[in-house]
Amino acid sequence: MKLSFDTMSPREQRLVKIGAVAAVAILIFGVLIPLDSSVTKARARVTQKQADLLWRAALKGAADLSRKHTSTPGCRSLDVLHVASAIELQFKQFTTFDSRQQQLAKAAGLKLVTPTV
Repeated sequence: MKLSFDTMSPREQRLVKIGAVAAVAILIFGVLIPLDSSVTKARARVTQKQADLLWRAALKGAADLSRKHTSTPGCRSLDVLHVASAIELQFKQFTTFDSRQQQLAKAAGLKLVTPTV
């Protein structure tokens, strides 16, 4: 039962063309566009999860820094978070006007850059 497009009647050819257009429309609007939307949403969720993981790692680093280094300089919690975030983001240099934060950054292995006014 082989039928070629050319041997079909004009009415049947129109029906085949309409069917092909409908199939393409269903594929585009029923599969590809929703799939693209799902991928975009999934990428946004992954980005948010990565930011959450980075923040959790910074908090863990802050706890470690606090245990190891804060008894002597007397750093405040936000000072520790600032230095821990710099370490987690893999910064090599650190700039601050706060002398206690400078001591903590130096103790944590960051290179201090002296700010100028």
